[in-house]
Amino acid sequence: MNQPVSIANFHCRSLVLHFLRGELLLATAFTLSQLFHNGFQIVRRE
Repeated sequence: MNQPVSIANFHCRSLVLHFLRGELLLATAFTLSQLFHNGFQIVRRE
């Protein structure tokens, strides 16, 4: 009887984890690009 609810919970949890992982990847990529951009500017300045 409780099967559909647990399946729905599992899907919801995996969706949230997937979303968080995507956000983390985006944040990491953004930070890396910012660092690269700043480093490039510093190198060009010298």
